[in-house]
Amino acid sequence: MQGPRPLPLAGNIFQFPRRNIAASLASLSDTYGKMIYMHIFGREFLILNSAEDAFELFDRRGSRYSDRPRSVMAGELVGKNHAVLFHPYGEDLKKHRRLLHTALESRRQAEYWELQYTVSYKLLAALLKTPDDFMAHLKRSAGAFTMRLAYGYDVSDGPGEDHFVTLAEELARLTAKATKPGRWLVDSFPIRASHPVSLYPPLQSRQSAVQHVPTWFPGAGFKIWALNARRITNEFAAAPYLYAKKAAASGARSFVSDTVGCMETELGRPLGTREDEFLKWTSASIYSGGTDTSVAINSSFILLMALYPDAQRRAQAELDSVCWSK
Repeated sequence: MQGPRPLPLAGNIFQFPRRNIAASLASLSDTYGKMIYMHIFGREFLILNSAEDAFELFDRRGSRYSDRPRSVMAGELVGKNHAVLFHPYGEDLKKHRRLLHTALESRRQAEYWELQYTVSYKLLAALLKTPDDFMAHLKRSAGAFTMRLAYGYDVSDGPGEDHFVTLAEELARLTAKATKPGRWLVDSFPIRASHPVSLYPPLQSRQSAVQHVPTWFPGAGFKIWALNARRITNEFAAAPYLYAKKAAASGARSFVSDTVGCMETELGRPLGTREDEFLKWTSASIYSGGTDTSVAINSSFILLMALYPDAQRRAQAELDSVCWSK
């Protein structure tokens, strides 16, 4: 395993790309191979430029390599350490996955067809009316489906932004900023407690000296930024969850209402504070995990159709032959 020659202390901060990250890291495989090692201020990175290697490590050996690295900024300061994406590997993460699998497994897909049709029709109507706003339409459509699925919430169709959709988009922007490699000193310079020599020391033994700097200290503006990001994170997780629990009293079905019912039946009592908090973050992962991917796929499709009009015409002809055949 090779990589660019690092500098003392700073590591590969100047070799790590700032723009076009995926393409830039992929181009390094010509020089260093398909598995590349880099580190930036003590944070270690393994770049995989092979789908086979990624499948081998994260699927076949998933029980060994499924843990998440500790993120002081995005996890502890911003408050996403309870989110599924940032959760360390263990029993709680397995429980998150079991709950999600129960709701989203393939055998239950037919339950969501009517909702998918409704959302798709609204998306097509919006694209016909204002095609130049296609990215906004894609985001609203993806948000409408996941919000309805997770919380039983119907995204507003009228003019203006929907509060929950806007909140989620802002959180996605903040999360991308909070997890940017090399941006935050608080994620670097770990003070490590004594432990056996190991390439990957226990996460709980790592502490960041910068994390405990008071907000009034010069250069501690990152803590003020994190406090604002934490407020948005907590609102994103809590507000739609509380909506779903109230709506369930009126008979509205959602992932939240169904899962609350199953958990309370299994426990034989109402959910306690810990179970409630746990389910809140499981529900939030449906929106945060399902929206960005849908928008990325649909926007990529539109880009490809614009770049390859011949393929678009052939696809349209095939659709017409099916939809308009007698």
